[in-house]
Amino acid sequence: MIGILIPLFLRLGVSQRVSKALAILTVILGVAALLGALWFWIDAREEADDQRNQEIGATVQREGDLRETIARTEKANEAREEIRQVGPTGNRLRYDQCLRTARTPTNCERFLPRGETPER
Repeated sequence: MIGILIPLFLRLGVSQRVSKALAILTVILGVAALLGALWFWIDAREEADDQRNQEIGATVQREGDLRETIARTEKANEAREEIRQVGPTGNRLRYDQCLRTARTPTNCERFLPRGETPER
């Protein structure tokens, strides 16, 4: 490569010594430019790969969150159905279960055993 550049610089009217230095400098700059371009290309590919991995991770996270939400909803529906079932009034266990899941605790007083007052 240097052998091709030296005659080129000599034709431009540069001395032999300076032509050799310019040829070496040109080769060094060319190699540096190639390495820089390679660095930018690899960096761009890595960034694109990171972006894809983040999207995959977000999708997996959403899927897991949705599964957990569905499981919680099913559990809440089961508890609601259990409380709605017709049963004897005066059942302390049903009252306690109702209190754990009800938004309005006064709605659970129907399950209290006769003579007991709600705890406040």
